[in-house]
Amino acid sequence: MTILDPAVADRACATSVCLAMGTVNTLTVFHPDARALIRAAFSRMQALEARLTVYRDDSEIACINQAAGEHPVTVSEDVYRLIDRAVEVSAQPGSGFDLTIGPLVNLWRIGSGTSRRPDSQEITAALALVDARAVELDPDRRTVFLARPGMRLDLGAIAKGYIADQMRDLLRSRGVTAAVIDLGGNVVVMGRCPGRPDGYWRVGVQSPFSPRGACLGALRVADASVVTSGTYERFIDVGGTRYHHLLDPRTGFPFDNDLAAVTIVSASSLTGDAWSTLAFAAGLDEGLAAVSRSAETQGLFVTHDRQITISENLASRFDRFDDGLGQGPYPCQQLSN
Repeated sequence: MTILDPAVADRACATSVCLAMGTVNTLTVFHPDARALIRAAFSRMQALEARLTVYRDDSEIACINQAAGEHPVTVSEDVYRLIDRAVEVSAQPGSGFDLTIGPLVNLWRIGSGTSRRPDSQEITAALALVDARAVELDPDRRTVFLARPGMRLDLGAIAKGYIADQMRDLLRSRGVTAAVIDLGGNVVVMGRCPGRPDGYWRVGVQSPFSPRGACLGALRVADASVVTSGTYERFIDVGGTRYHHLLDPRTGFPFDNDLAAVTIVSASSLTGDAWSTLAFAAGLDEGLAAVSRSAETQGLFVTHDRQITISENLASRFDRFDDGLGQGPYPCQQLSN
């Protein structure tokens, strides 16, 4: 996603970029002490990434995984809070999210230099270890225990949302009223946009069918999170079939439905992360209906046949562009509540 706001270019602010969590992260802060605040926010981001990543043997998540089937692990308040929320999301009826999806992610490794299409026996074996019900939490001792050896947590689907919310909260506690936190697929805009009469920030939504930076349109939002999940970022092609990185914990394969991308607008980026996965897993009709029923979310869905469907409470704040490949404006449907 891209912030499309030339109106703020001449305002007193500072912008900085940091490479972390496998992506380029950009932070813009409007404040007299903006540079110091940016350093503090990025420091908070890096500290949380160190605790939550599965790519460091000394992270808290790695320690939980290493102790699977053996003993509980005491974790920090941040990690416990996120895992507790992930268990709750995993337990929703028909949920396409499971925090114990680690064995499948490790099997496919999509997005790494060693990606491959596993065989059916490998997938069956990995699926036997995917079960959020086998995560045991003790709130008094603040411990996490994976009941079976070989189980692995992977919070990649929601960690960015939690981190973005924590960065926003830190900035807010320091008196910041306007900022943009861009963590790749997660964008948080704080307050109203300086320099724009309507107060809206314009967040560009990446076209799933175009090169990076080509937006299918822009959402006008204020004091909100915008999260997108899509099939276009990480994938492998095997025998003429494309396998994207959004894995279904119920089948062991990437989700196979009519959707190319889902964008969720919400107050919390963690909520947006959870809902973008849940809605993508459900497909267009069920996913958008669920998003529209929720008081916390608004949604924009893009199908493989280039249709855009938008929840009624968001449609008036989406401005469509050409897709950048000469295809013309996308047809747009509006879902009525």
